[in-house]
Amino acid sequence: MKILIFSDLHNEFARFAPFVPPTTDADIVVLAGDIDTQSRGVKWANESFSCPVIYCCGNHEFYKGHIDHTLRKMR
Repeated sequence: MKILIFSDLHNEFARFAPFVPPTTDADIVVLAGDIDTQSRGVKWANESFSCPVIYCCGNHEFYKGHIDHTLRKMR
């Protein structure tokens, strides 16, 4: 099994030029926190990867939001 892991991408600081992941043949992608604020990281992951993604929230995911509301939107 091939696993591709990313963390601390901080796309919230690169709003007009978010991280563009390389083409990969990974079986699964793990996003290990601080990808973007609120549920924007989940939207970005859905647009960026065609394989399953495990998304682990970091502290930046909850900036400018409420923890329960953010988790509900991420699901």
